Amino acid sequence: MNISRTSILCLAFGDPIAAIVGIQVGGPNLYSNSRSSVEGGQNKTGGKSISGCLACFGICCVVAMMCMHEYGPKLWFLTGLTATAMEVLESFFCPCAAVDDNLLIPVGTSSVLWIYIQYCI
Repeated sequence: MNISRTSILCLAFGDPIAAIVGIQVGGPNLYSNSRSSVEGGQNKTGGKSISGCLACFGICCVVAMMCMHEYGPKLWFLTGLTATAMEVLESFFCPCAAVDDNLLIPVGTSSVLWIYIQYCI
């Protein structure tokens, strides 16, 4: 139960905070996304900024600390790292695959956490 709750909360808080920080703070992009969006009448090329990824990592670590406090800092760090990796990994799939980070973050994070808890603790 804690694994699924943590994974869904990482999506609910980490992904939007990463987008907000990435847009507001900006900074260098890790890559340019081939998808473009129209916001406010302007075309903006999508991409993942370093500041947005760091925000997602921090928020997901805090989410893990709140939901899975009994497991300790290694698991909190792993949760933040996995959720952030899933967010970045979304854009490396070909555009025809249509894999969204809204699917990758909870499924990937919960899979990694389950494997870690079952076999490493």
